[in-house]
Amino acid sequence: MICASVYLLVFIRNLLVHLAEKILLLQPLKFGGDYHGDAYDVDLGFPFSKAGLQRDFVKSLVVIMLNAESKQSGFKAIRQKYRSDAELKNAAPILTNEFLEKCIETILKSHPFLQGYIGSSKGKEIFLLDSNIARDIIAKSLDAEIVVLPIHDGFVCKVTDEEKLRSIMQNAWSQRFGTTIPIKREF
Repeated sequence: MICASVYLLVFIRNLLVHLAEKILLLQPLKFGGDYHGDAYDVDLGFPFSKAGLQRDFVKSLVVIMLNAESKQSGFKAIRQKYRSDAELKNAAPILTNEFLEKCIETILKSHPFLQGYIGSSKGKEIFLLDSNIARDIIAKSLDAEIVVLPIHDGFVCKVTDEEKLRSIMQNAWSQRFGTTIPIKREF
């Protein structure tokens, strides 16, 4: 039997808050708990026809804006993305700067800690740090002779290795941030 011990970084909340406050802003860490709910579930008031499309749009907008050098370049990138997307290509013409600015304002009401990161190119640093943590977990797992398979925000391991992997994941996180992070087991 295989179980998934998921290194659950609910990206928009746990990872970004830790990085924003601890690394990027060099301020004391104020948030250490788990985020309950879907961080990308932000109602933009946009009539998406397909279930889940609004969530996907919010996630794309946040990720693109964290990586963009400016709001203008981010807005251009989001329009480009949806021009080629079959589900939203008809919506691309309404993705005006004014509409996208309102979307960003709505997202920031739900996640005010993102304020200084929209159009700041900080996303690349965040993704690199996430990758480095994952590399550390893989390397330490190999050292402990544990076979892991990285999948998105998590790792799959044998049931008998679950506790060892949890310990490795907590250590990789706490060595960087001096805190713990929730680790959720899925299936």
